[in-house]
Amino acid sequence: MQFKDISATQQFTLTQGGRYLVTLHATTWSTGTVTLQKLSADGSHYISVPAPQQYLATAADPTTVFAADGSLIFDLPAGAYQLFVGGSGLAALYAEVAFINHG
Repeated sequence: MQFKDISATQQFTLTQGGRYLVTLHATTWSTGTVTLQKLSADGSHYISVPAPQQYLATAADPTTVFAADGSLIFDLPAGAYQLFVGGSGLAALYAEVAFINHG
């Protein structure tokens, strides 16, 4: 799924669990961040998805996954998610969440 020219948090549902590539690009990041979050079992609170293990070795904050253009691979169960947009100055954000078929 793709999100084009967004500036606010976007919710989406993954109907199939598996490996996903999350890619983000913004024309301006400033102090903006994007965090991948999963809806908790209570159905009302979103919890930050931990960054992939290889990313944690260099990340200052393991839950703020994106503060600049980039891609990361996540193993995600089916469920409700959101790309939480925080900070300020984030402009023209483009995001893609793509299933990686190992078939």
